Amino acid sequence: MAVRETIEIDIKNGVAAIRALRRESKDAFTDIRARAKESTEAVKGIEKAAVQLRTALAAAFAGATIKKMVEETVGSAIKLQSAFTGVAKTFPGTAKELAALEQQLRDMSKSLPFTTVELARIAETAGQLGVKSKDMLQFTRTMADLGVTTNLTADDAATSLAQLANIMQNEAGPQFDRIGSALVALGNDGASTEKQIAEFGLRLATAGKLAGLSESDILAYGNALASIGIDAEAGGTAFSKVFATIGEAVNTGNEKLAVFAATAKMSVGDFKAAFGQDAAGAIQKFVSGLGDIHKARGNVYEVLDTIKLDGERAKAAILGLATAGEVLAHSIDLGREAWIENNALTVEAQKRYQDVAQQLKVLGNIFTDIGATIGQTALPHIRAFVDEITRATQTAEFRAQVQDATKAVAELAHQLFEAGKFVIENRAAIFTLGKVIAEAFIVAKIVEWGQAVVGWGKAAKNAFEIARASAVLAAA
Repeated sequence: MAVRETIEIDIKNGVAAIRALRRESKDAFTDIRARAKESTEAVKGIEKAAVQLRTALAAAFAGATIKKMVEETVGSAIKLQSAFTGVAKTFPGTAKELAALEQQLRDMSKSLPFTTVELARIAETAGQLGVKSKDMLQFTRTMADLGVTTNLTADDAATSLAQLANIMQNEAGPQFDRIGSALVALGNDGASTEKQIAEFGLRLATAGKLAGLSESDILAYGNALASIGIDAEAGGTAFSKVFATIGEAVNTGNEKLAVFAATAKMSVGDFKAAFGQDAAGAIQKFVSGLGDIHKARGNVYEVLDTIKLDGERAKAAILGLATAGEVLAHSIDLGREAWIENNALTVEAQKRYQDVAQQLKVLGNIFTDIGATIGQTALPHIRAFVDEITRATQTAEFRAQVQDATKAVAELAHQLFEAGKFVIENRAAIFTLGKVIAEAFIVAKIVEWGQAVVGWGKAAKNAFEIARASAVLAAA
């Protein structure tokens, strides 16, 4: 009996513990269900906002897809139209002349490794810089050639040469091709770059023109100065003063004229005549004479002090050329020869255009032009389509849809925030749920063990009754 009673007591205690755990579990699950209901409502809000957002995004994606399809189909035509809109803003000619220029630039792109858009940008710059309509095609071709043959970009070349031409005001009109040829010839020959020469040219142009120098002479002086390491800013200022001082002496006949003539080993009359016929050559003779004085160990500084060219920059530039031998004379001769022959740029450019890489660019330009031609037929229809879409987006219905989408995005963000807040605030209940589930598993095992013990007790009782019955029978 003692064993049975002990088992019964253990089972009762186990059942009591199970009942207590069930009560705790019920309370925890009740709390979880209440909070889960709140969570469900939040999730429904998120789903609703997500549906609205998905609708809005689908519309936006459709718009982006249409835009991409249009760009791929008629992109070349659109770019071409945009480029020539820029040209039209600065073009000084008539609409008919502009249309002719457009076709000429498109044809040019089929033989040069420059796209029509790039050529149009040069033409637009030309208009901004005052290039006349009749000179614009030649200007564009020259700048393109310089862009592949020198260290100047086509845009930089356009700015520099147009400004130089504006200063020089050549009576025969802007000689862009000749300027380009002189620039390339000098850059290839001297210890200078075309960019340096162009910078010098702009700094020397005003004083050089007043003194009577030509475009090629100004570039030649720039080349000579750059070749001996003189900086464009310092050298340009210094030699502008030289041009101005000599020009003033010749025009006024002041006391400095005799010093210039004597240094150049000429009479005053001869120097004045030489300056009138060939200003660049006369100045070169003066510089060469200073070099001879230096070789003879004479006092060149006294000469410069007398003619008031005693500034440090002026001394450095003048004496630099004076002691550089025939650098200046050779530069002047080369610049003039290149100006007359007018083929240095063309020859150099043709060499570059024969490269396979450049030829592939030309091939690409040809196909691009074909695409532009096809695309231009579609542009009016696209414009009509855009107008229709624009009208549709200006309706009250469309604006309401945009507002709904905006609200959906805001609601989605709010609901996501509330969901995160719910998890943080109810982390204890969520942890309890996990604990309850684990403990419930343990309780199930205890019940299983209790049932087994009860079964063992019943079996023992039956065995005891059988044994007692057998004893009674045996006694009888």
